[in-house]
Amino acid sequence: MEITNQDILWGTPASGTVPVDLQAGDPARVQPGDVLVASGTPKTVARVATDEQVGAVLGRGIHAVHVDSKVLDPWFVAGAISGADSRHASGHVTAILSGSVRTDIRRMQIPVLPIESQQLHGRACRRLAEFEMLVLQAAERSSDIARQLAGRLVNQVLEPGQEQEVLEPGQEQV
Repeated sequence: MEITNQDILWGTPASGTVPVDLQAGDPARVQPGDVLVASGTPKTVARVATDEQVGAVLGRGIHAVHVDSKVLDPWFVAGAISGADSRHASGHVTAILSGSVRTDIRRMQIPVLPIESQQLHGRACRRLAEFEMLVLQAAERSSDIARQLAGRLVNQVLEPGQEQEVLEPGQEQV
């Protein structure tokens, strides 16, 4: 399987299909402890590879940063790459005619801190990444509910005003 931008953002196993031209060769694969970077998206997102992602083929626009955990904390590196300041501080963000954004991760700046401090900051970055995934899941579910309610209104399963009862149970109608 091939790792995609969505897999990195959501922390899910690889979901993409490996292109035929890569199946014959020896494509780059995700290694334990790799920091996976989704570039070419509106914002650069980096996460440490999950156990389920290890062994997957790197997809288009996906970069793997191999980190020596004795020198750098992987979650600290992921947080530094994902941080808003790192894109602007690197000075190497380019927009192309197609409207996509390309970031040269080789030129991003990672602060140099003692490993103990990196690990402390890395744990906080991991919690923030987990929080972001929960927020994204909540947004996705909310969007699904809104689409389902709209479908029920259009198909006359719900009458106008009934969606309010679903959205705000226990609230009196005005």
